[in-house]
Amino acid sequence: MVRRKKTTGETKNRPRINWDASKIALLGTMADATLARSFGVTRTTVTNMRLKLNIAAFVTQKDHKWKAADKKLLGVMSDQKLSHKLGICSSQVRNMRLKLDIQAFQNRKEFPDGAVKLLGVVPDSHIAREYGMSAVLVAREREARGIARAPHPGRGDLTLPKKAIKDIGRMLDTLVAEKHGVPVSAVRTYRKVHGIPACEDRNRKPLPVKALSLLGTMSDGDLARRFGGSAGLYRIRRINAGIPSYRSVTAD
Repeated sequence: MVRRKKTTGETKNRPRINWDASKIALLGTMADATLARSFGVTRTTVTNMRLKLNIAAFVTQKDHKWKAADKKLLGVMSDQKLSHKLGICSSQVRNMRLKLDIQAFQNRKEFPDGAVKLLGVVPDSHIAREYGMSAVLVAREREARGIARAPHPGRGDLTLPKKAIKDIGRMLDTLVAEKHGVPVSAVRTYRKVHGIPACEDRNRKPLPVKALSLLGTMSDGDLARRFGGSAGLYRIRRINAGIPSYRSVTAD
């Protein structure tokens, strides 16, 4: 049997592929045949390039048993880095991340500095509402930084009366709570969130010597109005000095 020679026009053109970085990154992450079909080339073309770059062939692995601690790392680092950490292929990491609707690490927006300062201070739900993000994302960021969950401040409501807010930092947290009928935890949390020093800390600021000499000779409120500051501040100084109040002295 005589074989007919193919003319130049009958020669079959082999598909060519431009091996850019994105294509090379996929080598070894799935079967060569699967990758070849997606690229529109032969399996041999993919295999040859993989071997040329000394990339190991994809080996089918058993499904990884995802623990809660493993899932918390999704989106916190790159899929490739997490796959090395867990000893599995990056495709398993990517599939689980997409299943849980978690953004890839490189695509996540930078966590706001202001929100970072609130982690562990106020509930995750409050931070999420303040910065327009999900509470799950806040919780994941907090846990990734090793920060414990914030205690729930009085039924979780940081809304305080304006009169109570005005007194925060000017008197003891317990006195503010008692005066306005709000939880002490809510007062303390509000003060921390807004960077207001505790009344005890402000107590360390020096008061006029003349004002100190008059402690107990007039009401704390009169001293505050005369020398500046809050009545609570003078009250604390007077109590620490063991001086009875003006009212108790005059009552005798």
